[in-house]
Amino acid sequence: MSQKGSKKQQNQSVDSLESLLASKDQSEQLQKKIDMLSNELSETRSKLETTTTQLNDLTTEHEELKTSSEKECELKESLTAQFNDLNEELKDLKKNVSAKDEAMATKDNQLMDKDEIIKSKDEELQNLSAQFAELQAQVNDSQSTQSDKVAELQEQLMTLQKEKEMAKLAEANAKAKLQELTTNYDKLKVKMRDTGDSVLGATMQAEKLQAEINEKDAEIVALNEKLGSNSGSGAMLEKDKLAEIMMATLQRTQRSIRICLPSLSLVESLGLLPVIQGFPRTTVVNIAADIKATDEHIVMDLKKRGVTFTQYDHKDRWIMNRDGEDMVVALEMTDGEVIGFYSNEPRVITMLNTVIMEPWVKGMKI
Repeated sequence: MSQKGSKKQQNQSVDSLESLLASKDQSEQLQKKIDMLSNELSETRSKLETTTTQLNDLTTEHEELKTSSEKECELKESLTAQFNDLNEELKDLKKNVSAKDEAMATKDNQLMDKDEIIKSKDEELQNLSAQFAELQAQVNDSQSTQSDKVAELQEQLMTLQKEKEMAKLAEANAKAKLQELTTNYDKLKVKMRDTGDSVLGATMQAEKLQAEINEKDAEIVALNEKLGSNSGSGAMLEKDKLAEIMMATLQRTQRSIRICLPSLSLVESLGLLPVIQGFPRTTVVNIAADIKATDEHIVMDLKKRGVTFTQYDHKDRWIMNRDGEDMVVALEMTDGEVIGFYSNEPRVITMLNTVIMEPWVKGMKI
């Protein structure tokens, strides 16, 4: 019984040992599996981290792509809107081009009509130039004749003036002699009978000289009237007289005035500027002259008032035409003297109208 019990205990110990060894083997296998699983887990974590990083990168790239896509969409919408606007503008432009083509065709027709008018005007200008040359020759002949007459009248006037001066001198001498005789009258009472004839003779001589002076004055007045105004017409040989007549003519202006002077500065120096400045804006004023840079203040002032200026370099012409009713024409000589003529005779104005218009035809409008 005891041996059987001892064997049984030994068997149990063997079984426990085997069981322990089996548990150890299982524990080792389990530990290997745990280690293997731990390694796999580490690898999986590493892969997961890598995947997470890649996912983050992809997410960032996706956000960037999304933002870029949104911008591209906005740009596309903007470009589409611009394209639509350009398309509308193109339609409007086509309409404008079509309208302009029609306008150009109309302008071409108008230009053709104007070319015909210009050709007609050129022919008229050639005819007028021929007429002007003919009238200029007639005016030159007339001026030559008038110059001879004026020179003759001037010579007569100078002769009469000299005779008048001599008569005045003789009168002064006679008056001095009469005064001397009168002063000594009281002293000569005693000799009155003897000297009476002399005193009477001196008095008669003074009266005779006074009569001659009066006669010469009448002749001078008549000659001045012949040289001056005669039914609104007359000649001028002095610049002062010319300036006086031009001023008087300018002041009577109602509708229009044309003025040609050797220099624009004369408008100011002759006192014409205030008169022109006082004209209403409805008055048509044309001025032709040699215009210099120093005359800019005159041009700027009068242009505001509607005055038209023409650059005309001929420095020997004095011309004025008032309302087509009064005319003043003068030629300045090389010595500074003038030969002038003024008139309100309609036939004279009509005859010289082409000459009057020369500065505005040949000058350059400013």
